[in-house]
Amino acid sequence: MGNFTVEKIPGYNTREYMVQMWDHIEKEYKLHITVHDHIGCLQLSDGKPLRPGGNYHRCLYCSSCREKTGKNCLQHCSWESRQKASEANAPMISQCYAGVVEVIVPLFKQGIHAATIFGGSFRSADFTIPSDWDPHRKMLYNQMPLWYRSNYPVIVRALELFGAAAMAWAENERRTPNTEKSRRKLIEDFFQQKLTTPDCTLDKLAGKLNLSTSRTSHVLREEFQKSFSDMLTESRIQRICDLLETTNLPLSKIAKLTGLSNEYYLNRFFKRKKGIPPGKYRNSTTSIPDLTEGKNV
Repeated sequence: MGNFTVEKIPGYNTREYMVQMWDHIEKEYKLHITVHDHIGCLQLSDGKPLRPGGNYHRCLYCSSCREKTGKNCLQHCSWESRQKASEANAPMISQCYAGVVEVIVPLFKQGIHAATIFGGSFRSADFTIPSDWDPHRKMLYNQMPLWYRSNYPVIVRALELFGAAAMAWAENERRTPNTEKSRRKLIEDFFQQKLTTPDCTLDKLAGKLNLSTSRTSHVLREEFQKSFSDMLTESRIQRICDLLETTNLPLSKIAKLTGLSNEYYLNRFFKRKKGIPPGKYRNSTTSIPDLTEGKNV
């Protein structure tokens, strides 16, 4: 007979433990991990992300660029990179306008592009530093590790494993063994995953639950004390609030990410439900971390 010893790890299966794992991977591979969670798949049961501030590039050079030309950074990392990764349906290498090289790994859940992981930031041997750059910016760029294409397979595997582990852990953390609550989870997942698609309808939800539409309406009343329309509206408002609080995305992009036709309709919709325009809400709640001080990882 074998001997088995359980060695307990302090804080195992907690948010703190997962953040420690995040930090360990960054240290091991000498990079920063940035995660853009598109459908809330890495939110925990308290409604907060796995790592607050983890959706911002924490490299000092990127922070400096974001201060000077934030719109360019936003366009490349929050929109163009996401679109390209989704279309490719595979990991890829990206070099932005500022000469930063990153490995981009899309994560999919039931065929939906659920999140995007960025691993970087690296400087490129092929990038020519403009002559008009100030000495501080040049210094920050040269402090980044040099990109070697031979590192690509190793970094991709590390990011894929991290992403899979984080998604599975977050899902388990939110899940409960109770059958009724499991049904709640199915409903919550439906709104999370289908919010921006034409499939976000009562008929499609009924199909997911293997119920009639009338019975599904009753279930929503029983579980959430809300109608399908109320649930849809609440899900959209929550997603809009999350994006306003944690990103600098323009309203036109937020509209697309929340299933609304355009920024004008989003503005009216949000103001009607929250009582203030989205811009004012963002100004009163957004707290973008100041990452220009401290040491680079």
